[in-house]
Amino acid sequence: MTDESQDSDSLQWYLVRKIQRICKATLFCVADPDQSIYGWRGADTEYLIRNQAEFTTYELEINYRSEGDIVEAANSLISHNKNRIEKTMVADKDANSPIEIKNNLDSAGIAKMCAFLEKESPGVK
Repeated sequence: MTDESQDSDSLQWYLVRKIQRICKATLFCVADPDQSIYGWRGADTEYLIRNQAEFTTYELEINYRSEGDIVEAANSLISHNKNRIEKTMVADKDANSPIEIKNNLDSAGIAKMCAFLEKESPGVK
């Protein structure tokens, strides 16, 4: 079994497949190419896409962590990605507050916004 397989690089994939063949094992991968964060070090998310025919895929499309507004915004952004395995996440939690987009904020602007929000919501961490 491999977890976070979307972040595996070509050498890691080679080793996993080699071990699988030597051991005559079934390979079970947990992955979400939309959540890959290690492209900078050679993670090959395209491996899962290129080799889909070799895998039985089970899609988990319910997000239990984020509210509906966040999941909707993420779906909207991710839908523009090229070469992806199509899926649409659905939030388990209702939307509680709209998302505000703040353009052109530098570090100082973000710090000011955090200070303001902290004053407006004392005790919230």
